[in-house]
Amino acid sequence: MVTQGRNALTGVLAALGGFCFFWSCWALAKAKGRTGWWLLAPLILNWLGAVIILCLKDEALGDGESNASPMPGEETLPDWARTK
Repeated sequence: MVTQGRNALTGVLAALGGFCFFWSCWALAKAKGRTGWWLLAPLILNWLGAVIILCLKDEALGDGESNASPMPGEETLPDWARTK
């Protein structure tokens, strides 16, 4: 009876780990300015797909390229305290 509990816990932890792996690959692709469809790379190619996402060039807008205006009240804040 104890082995059934361990097997169930192992399955839950494996599913949670897989979800975290694929979510982090998706989040990394989005942070690099790519579409979320890049999640298909690790889904199809497993770890090799994750390495491909890691090697992608960063196309996200940097701090100097942003066209966003500061939030109200941020004009007087020092640079380190601003949100962008």
